Amino acid sequence: MTSKNIGIMLVYVLLTSGALLTFKYGGTGKFPVSFVDGRVHIKVTLFFAVGIVLYGLAFVLYTLLISRLNLGEVIPLTTGLVYVVVFGASALFFKERFTLMQILGIVVIIGGVTMIEMSGAR
Repeated sequence: MTSKNIGIMLVYVLLTSGALLTFKYGGTGKFPVSFVDGRVHIKVTLFFAVGIVLYGLAFVLYTLLISRLNLGEVIPLTTGLVYVVVFGASALFFKERFTLMQILGIVVIIGGVTMIEMSGAR
């Protein structure tokens, strides 16, 4: 994997994680889309709009990545890295607490991501 693709992947991970964290931070506890009298109503807050924009940018990078690289590498790497970033950011920003099993799960994910990346190195 080239350094350019690694850079794109890292930006994708940050954008996706940022979108999730933005939705969480700005969340009201209610789903922002409702159906009333056969019409769709969307409550757009600033955080909802920012999250959508971040996801949109991430989607563009994701399509670029899957067009250039093997799906068997891109999907587990990006998914695993998003899990790890969101896990850490949730503890840092939202003061979420995790069990030992959840922490061990993150360690396993990091190990798996490392193994996938090492096996892709030629």
